Amino acid sequence: MAVSKFQAALLALLYFCCALTASFAAELESSPAPLRRTPPKSPSEALKSFVIREGFVIELAACEPNVVDPIALAFDEEGRLWVVEMRDYSERRDERLGRIRLLEDLDDDGFFEKSTIFLENLAWPTAVFPYAGGVFIGSTPDILYARDNDADGKSDSVEVIFTGFASLSPRLNVQQLLNSFQWGLDNRIHGATGGNPSQVSRPGHDRPVRLQNRDFSFDPASLAFFPESGGAQHGLTFDSYGRKFVCSNSSHILAVMYEDRFAHLAQFYLAPSPLVEAAADGGAAPVYRLSPEEPWRVLRTSLRVAGMVPGPIEGGGRASGYFTSATGVTIYRGDAFPAEYAGDCFVADCGSNLLHRKKLDYSKLEPIARRAHDEEKREFLASSDNWFRPVQMANGPDGCLYLADMYREVIEHPWSLPERIKSQLDLNSGNDRGRIYRILPKNHVRRKTPRLGKWPASELAALLDHANAWHRETAARLLFTRGASSESTIAKVREVLNTGSTAGRLQALYTLRGLGALRLTDLQKAMNDSEPLLKQHALRLGAVPSANLVDDPSIHVRYQLALELGRLPTTQAAPLLRRLALRDASDSWMRHALLMSAAAQPQSFFKDFLSELSARESANPGLELFAQECARILARKLSHSEQKAAFKVSPSRTGFLVAHAFLDESDKRQPPRPALAHRDELFQEARRIVKDDASKATHRAAAMQLLLSGNPDQEVELFLSLFFGSYPTELKEKSIQILSRAKSPLLFNKLLERWPEIEISDRRKIIGAALESNRTWVFQQLKDQRLVLSDFSLPQLRELQARPEAATLQISFSRESKEDLLNRFRPAMNLRGNSEEGKTIFMERCQSCHQYKGLGQAIGPDLRSVLANGKEIMLQSIVDPNREIAPRFLSYEVKLKSGESKDGLLINDLPLVVALRTASGNVETIPRSEIQEMILSGRSLMPEGLIDDLSPQQAANLLEFILSAP
Repeated sequence: MAVSKFQAALLALLYFCCALTASFAAELESSPAPLRRTPPKSPSEALKSFVIREGFVIELAACEPNVVDPIALAFDEEGRLWVVEMRDYSERRDERLGRIRLLEDLDDDGFFEKSTIFLENLAWPTAVFPYAGGVFIGSTPDILYARDNDADGKSDSVEVIFTGFASLSPRLNVQQLLNSFQWGLDNRIHGATGGNPSQVSRPGHDRPVRLQNRDFSFDPASLAFFPESGGAQHGLTFDSYGRKFVCSNSSHILAVMYEDRFAHLAQFYLAPSPLVEAAADGGAAPVYRLSPEEPWRVLRTSLRVAGMVPGPIEGGGRASGYFTSATGVTIYRGDAFPAEYAGDCFVADCGSNLLHRKKLDYSKLEPIARRAHDEEKREFLASSDNWFRPVQMANGPDGCLYLADMYREVIEHPWSLPERIKSQLDLNSGNDRGRIYRILPKNHVRRKTPRLGKWPASELAALLDHANAWHRETAARLLFTRGASSESTIAKVREVLNTGSTAGRLQALYTLRGLGALRLTDLQKAMNDSEPLLKQHALRLGAVPSANLVDDPSIHVRYQLALELGRLPTTQAAPLLRRLALRDASDSWMRHALLMSAAAQPQSFFKDFLSELSARESANPGLELFAQECARILARKLSHSEQKAAFKVSPSRTGFLVAHAFLDESDKRQPPRPALAHRDELFQEARRIVKDDASKATHRAAAMQLLLSGNPDQEVELFLSLFFGSYPTELKEKSIQILSRAKSPLLFNKLLERWPEIEISDRRKIIGAALESNRTWVFQQLKDQRLVLSDFSLPQLRELQARPEAATLQISFSRESKEDLLNRFRPAMNLRGNSEEGKTIFMERCQSCHQYKGLGQAIGPDLRSVLANGKEIMLQSIVDPNREIAPRFLSYEVKLKSGESKDGLLINDLPLVVALRTASGNVETIPRSEIQEMILSGRSLMPEGLIDDLSPQQAANLLEFILSAP
């Protein structure tokens, strides 16, 4: 094909650049010369580096030396700004350099010229909130309360209020500490736990509260402490209607779907995580930075061009270009921006030097966050300065948005830096600098900051309906702090409840509750309001639901109703649960809400309800799923002896699904097998469904599992016809899954007879099922040499090695040290990998825990969040999976009173049951009555030795598949 002169010139330039960059990479690899450093900018120079959305400006509100390393902000009732300074980031915790700074704008021009160090000698402080003349401070492992008693701006007394944050974490992660104190509608201070597992208590008072994948709140007056739904990383915000959002480094906006109290009420239903990705473009969504990649990132990109690290350069966006360090999620709730910005969500990405904006859509139960139509390929705010490190925001008294800029040369977590790069960086560079910015619209007319501390209660009450959230919340906080109010003040609050805006009425409703003045008539009025949000909150505050709410046009109202029914007596709840289930069970979140409430009902509710549901020939998959889960809840509720009693079900399709779910859950607890009415008819129906090619794969698999729960030896031939037949892959997968419940050696022996017909990947899945249901059989086949070691995956061999029976099998494993293993595999970083061959290795060894590129299941971390780490860090993580583990992926060992033990991720921690997700992906439900001890192992579920038997070239293939563009 002919090549034009322009194309030839372009190709020549490309080859020249590749050769030059490869040479540069080789030089950097061999030379100890330091990486080129980017110099900082002065505050005035930094202002010139910003590109902000048209119609807005960004101004300095404070800068060094008046503030350094700001990471959290909070305005008090006088308009003063409290700032957390984390000067000891990221590896100087022991030096206790952290401080709380008090900034004051004496002339009320928007710039804080007075600066006072309020409290110092703190180790990694992360949160601050003013209350009752003092401030609550988050400084792991404690929440402190500090007061200035002589009005000099400096702390005179410090008290430990709560302690134990990160106490269960084997290694303290600086980027996963408690953070983001926020005042809630409920008159509590809410905070994000940050990820490090915690066991929190009030010294000398309460029993400890375990916080694993949960946030917290506390009543600042009584100091009562509450677990809350959440459990992300750094950032927590509410909108003006009490809806909560959090974020993690790559999951930049997560919506919280229900409160923790509902999961605790539903002790026999394992509700899904309350966190959902709200971003329409995904967690690790694209971002459009203006700053050049940092030199150390350039080095990594150069290594890619040289063939030492895979992935396209620059335009491919592998080293950057997507969320890797999202932080400080904040809903804008001010009144300075144009009206269309109210309720928009802002998220900082400190690694990409920008501020991102999303608009929120609440038309469905799950909120959807989308870019503004005219910000599809740009950010609301971005800087060309690599030192710009936005980490947290606050809505201000002037209605503007305030932004904390840590202003650091390097913001990367030190654990994630290869030593050869880290040794050339100064992780402390910038800990004497910092800025706070104010974002405002052009031509904004600044109003005078009100000093609310001495305002009379009646005037504060009127502020509950102010258009600016700072005024509403500060007034509510001050009224709550002062306590009992006069009748005239209560009347003013009630006036807002009757005539205010939606946000004002909600604030008034909760203020009345905080003052102990909320009446039944107030709740009834809110329940009859035309605004769905008022109805929702009236239900949250204890209003008795009426039957007509089942038909409310708002699914949000019906969802709140479904959640709240669990606190009602069965006589009131049962008919509403039935009606809502028939109407809304097809919606997954409505189904979860209904099941959480149903789980709080007594056994009699389930027996009657299930008999009614199982008699239906329903074509509604949602209702069938609801019925199955109800059967599982009943099985968990019943004692072993109670499970022997007959459970009346119909031989309909729904009936056999219900029976299957009940028996399946009963088998997990290994009680005597329950007797089911119509058992023979149900099993006959199940055989018909298994043989019916027109039946859904899920129904056929469920029917087969029901048959195997009876007399599995009688169903062997039927199962084999299902497994070896010309059926869709989905059905074969499901048939392998149900093997883990089969206790039949005959069935496994029959499969072994046809072993050569089975692919290696399916063999390992069958072995996995056998290990779960009949480990003795597995060892016997190894002894008889009917199974050989090559049939097993490496994790399965590791599991065998841990058993006492393995001593007689002489299974050998690599004894190399981690460093020796890493050295053996280092050549893989210089080899060009084959992505297709790497995919095969991924499917054999990784997809059981990682969901990636359409493969596997999401048990372990999202691999998209580690793409920027490059080959070296990825290789280290595979060779030594316990080197760096995100706290939420630490495994627990649960020792049972029977002597057995189980390992897995803790996904639900309830008063009566604990749920673990095992390495195979199954969820184990364990009654607390059977648990002797729970131990945080400090280990990953990912087994060591995952690639020990691979060659460097095979390792290169795996890395190529993982690190190439998704």
